[in-house]
Amino acid sequence: MKKLYFSLFCTFITICCVGQDSLNVMFYNLYRFPTSPPANREFLLKAIVDSIKPDLLMACEIVSETGANRIINSSFSNLKDSFARAEFHYSESAVADPLQQMVFYNTRKLILIKERVLKTSVRDINHYTFILNLEHLPNDSVFVEVFVTHLKSSEGPTNRALRLSMVDTFVNALAQIPHNHYVLFAGDFNFYQAANEPAYQKILDKTNPIIMIDPIDMPGNWHDNAAFSAIHTQATRTSAAGFGLGGATGGMDDRFDFITISENSKNNPAFSYVEDSYAAYGNNGNCFDKSIHDTSCTGIYSFSIREKLHNMSDHVPIIMKFKTNYSFNIAPTKIQNVGTEIDIQLLNGNIIEDNLQISIGKGLIFPSTILVYNILGKLINKTPISPYNKKTNIDMSAYAPGMYFLKMDHAFSPTLKFIKK
Repeated sequence: MKKLYFSLFCTFITICCVGQDSLNVMFYNLYRFPTSPPANREFLLKAIVDSIKPDLLMACEIVSETGANRIINSSFSNLKDSFARAEFHYSESAVADPLQQMVFYNTRKLILIKERVLKTSVRDINHYTFILNLEHLPNDSVFVEVFVTHLKSSEGPTNRALRLSMVDTFVNALAQIPHNHYVLFAGDFNFYQAANEPAYQKILDKTNPIIMIDPIDMPGNWHDNAAFSAIHTQATRTSAAGFGLGGATGGMDDRFDFITISENSKNNPAFSYVEDSYAAYGNNGNCFDKSIHDTSCTGIYSFSIREKLHNMSDHVPIIMKFKTNYSFNIAPTKIQNVGTEIDIQLLNGNIIEDNLQISIGKGLIFPSTILVYNILGKLINKTPISPYNKKTNIDMSAYAPGMYFLKMDHAFSPTLKFIKK
């Protein structure tokens, strides 16, 4: 098991050096952020983010929009690229204890085009649709569908049934997703029965509309089992003293946190999981039934980072990598001769009938082309921009009513949404 852990970590560190064709993904239960002590945990998270450098952080147990703002404004402030967050949706499922999910993402690599809330009998499941922000766009966009959840906690048949019911909601949503999209389903799954948990079996059911897999494929009895110590994610603490409501205690002995992926992301060059990159960050593989910062838990992860993980949450993050054979957009800091982001205006608003009227302002580079995509990510129109006329009309009369996306064909273009009536 120690060899497995070392392999996971070394692979992760090695591929951190990969260029613009990699996507670093992280899931983290932030434990009642920001209301639970210690104060100002966004700076603990900042040190963890600085170490991992995630392009996509999927998080749960965010209590308020204030917490989400603290994370995006402080925890990501050292990273070189620009980061954004999704909307904060107050709980539609759990009004009494509204612990919410959220994503934070690198805008150079990901474009968030849609988000929605799936209501369950316990807690919301949040669904985010991204496309990869590529330097040279293919005819069809690369879609990544991200689901973030926090399944029902506690043991017993009633709670197992509630977890299964929540997973059923996710599986039903898969039926609406095209099969060429890539899916991530991440969260604190609270699987006490380990691989025998009915909800876990349902996620991996081969009859689901889209087949999901567990990237590390290590079934077994994870709970309180030293044989799986390298993949345990909870609990970072042996005592609740000083942590408000306390969270989980008892030391590292459960695999509760997961990122599962669609089977089509195993070997597809457009978007594929980097083998052996999945790891429980901060877990040196020798902390069974101990706190994550125990001085005997030495290894690749330093005492300093393990202490921050101990104080930040009762869980450790899950990390993994994806790669693409395309190139992400070039960071603006690497281009010295191009000015600022292109200013695109929709002259007749973002709800049109047949004629899309566009004005291009500062930052325009020639030659340039306006690209229009439909909701499925298919490129439906290319319109060159004249250097002598920065106003352009695109005839949309032949296209069906619905939502469309517009951008230029190079790095400094924003992506705009518009609707054809």
